[in-house]
Amino acid sequence: FPSHDMALKKKFPGKQKFLDVGASTGDMVAIARQAGYQAEGVETSEFAVKRAREKWGIQLMKGSLSEIETESYDIVHLNHVFEHFTNPVAELKNMYRILRNGGGLYLEIPYQFHVIERLHHRFAPRRVPFSLHSVHHPFFYTPNTIRRILRDHGFQVHELNVFSADRYPDSTSTEQIKRLLWKMISLIGIGNYIELIAIKRTSPVEKN
Repeated sequence: FPSHDMALKKKFPGKQKFLDVGASTGDMVAIARQAGYQAEGVETSEFAVKRAREKWGIQLMKGSLSEIETESYDIVHLNHVFEHFTNPVAELKNMYRILRNGGGLYLEIPYQFHVIERLHHRFAPRRVPFSLHSVHHPFFYTPNTIRRILRDHGFQVHELNVFSADRYPDSTSTEQIKRLLWKMISLIGIGNYIELIAIKRTSPVEKN
C-alpha cells in the first residue's frame, strides 16, 4: 500500500468498502485489496477495464459515479483524476451521495500555475510549445480553492499536504538541494501536488 495512502487506514480504522475512481488498469484496486480492503474501481475506458481483467483478474465497473448505489462505500479514492472532470460540482455531489456517513475522501491533484511555475515559464531559456496537452485539465486548483469547493459540497478537509520528502530522490547533491528547496517552499503552501483527506459531513451544505 503506498505510504501516502497509509493515512487512510489510520484515519478510518475498520472501514472496508473502498472505491477507486478513474481506476485505469486496476493497479490501485489490486493494492487496496492486498491491504485488506473490499476494493472496487470505476473506469470509463473500455480498454482499461479489459486490461485490468487481464492483468489482475479484476472486473472494474465501466461507467460513471452517477450509476453507483447511494451510501455504498466507506472510502472514495481519486489520484490525479479530479482535475479531469468537466463538471466537478456534479461529481462531488455523487461522491457525497455514494459515501456512507463519516466516510473518507482521498484526493490528489496537480498544483499548477503557482508563482514558482510562472517564474520558471517566464525566465526559462526554452519555452514549451502549446499543444492539446496544455489544456487537458478543464479546471486548475489551489489549496484554498479545493478546500472551498469541498466545504461547500459536504466535506471537511482534515489533512492537506503539498510536499512529502519521500517523493523526491536524494541520491545526488543536486537532488538533495532540490528536495530541500521544495521543502522550504512548501512552508508557504506551494508544491507540485495537492494531497488531501476529507470526511463526509452529515449536512451536505455548510451553513455560515
